[in-house]
Amino acid sequence: MILEVRGARFTNKGADLMIRAVVQHFAESHKGISLASRSRDNYTDRSSQGLYFVVERPAGIWIGKERRNNTFNWIATRMLGRRLRPVFGVVDANDISGILDISGYIYGDIWGEARCHRLHQTLRGRRKGFPVVLMPQAFGPFNKRTVRDAFLKALERVSLVFARDSVSYGFICEILPGDERISLSPDFTTLVKPIPVAGITTPPNCVCIVPNSKMISATPKHIGSQYIQFLSKVISILRSMDIEPIALNHEGPMDDYCIQIAGEQAGKSVRSFTGLNGAEAKWLIGKCNVVISSRYHSIISALSQSIPTIGLGWSHKYNELFKSYDCIDNLIGIDIDEEILKSKLENLIRSAERDSLITRLNNASKQSLNETILMWQKIDRLLGLID
Repeated sequence: MILEVRGARFTNKGADLMIRAVVQHFAESHKGISLASRSRDNYTDRSSQGLYFVVERPAGIWIGKERRNNTFNWIATRMLGRRLRPVFGVVDANDISGILDISGYIYGDIWGEARCHRLHQTLRGRRKGFPVVLMPQAFGPFNKRTVRDAFLKALERVSLVFARDSVSYGFICEILPGDERISLSPDFTTLVKPIPVAGITTPPNCVCIVPNSKMISATPKHIGSQYIQFLSKVISILRSMDIEPIALNHEGPMDDYCIQIAGEQAGKSVRSFTGLNGAEAKWLIGKCNVVISSRYHSIISALSQSIPTIGLGWSHKYNELFKSYDCIDNLIGIDIDEEILKSKLENLIRSAERDSLITRLNNASKQSLNETILMWQKIDRLLGLID
């Protein structure tokens, strides 16, 4: 059986973690399953996870250079035959037996209808009963009619939908009330095993800052314009407490730029770690005393390892995540008073409050792991892998 992992990417460490979660599950539980992806990210990253590349005959064969190239790729793939294709790291889309969508958050008004149309096009023509799963991700809202209609059209061919927070669940239930395909399940990257990185050491009382350039691009102007200043303020507060923070790049160049500029504004640059994969980044986060982050999956990597975390987010998914780990007070606004922020940091680093919080995080993490196991059982049953 070959399953397509849709929405797979490697530059974003959250997406990388989701891929690793899928690969890890089938490697541990169902070794006969092969996985494939349409991701055009780095070949080395894709092949390192054992993912084949999905080749499909494109529409409009001779229109445009990219489609001509895709057509030649498809012809070559067909000529190889089913037995030889895996040797060259490719599979024909017709050989796919099911689809697992791990897109994260791309279906909703903020993203427009194009991505919903793309999902529909991917599923169009599949036989009735072809298993398609939208794995735990954020959804909505669907107030725009064009987005709502496009998403509903795509959902006609979907077998299971997992919303990873109650707000997303509510958005889907509004447009599909009473649909038994819809379930609530937490993010599934909590099961990913961290990978240690040789040569990296963290200082005592290590505090890690994880920036997110979307706090500038995806927020109202009055928030985005303050983000670099906020990071600079955090760095300065920590240094006033005799703590030299480190930074982790969980995405790409723009995140790195944010922390570099913030460090310079605070007096000197911050030691920053970049180029780690998702599991390595999770390991580094687990070595920290406190995390201050605006990246969703870095927050999950912290909270699921019971690392006290202060968060600053740009969508409803952050609020729901901190609620699920019983620490909503640690999700802050960008205009938080400097003295209040310093007090929060002191409480998380040195006070008895820290022990109480860690106990709550431990309990929430266990519940999340159990719910994720149940989610995988539903998927395995759909695929016919278990009774």
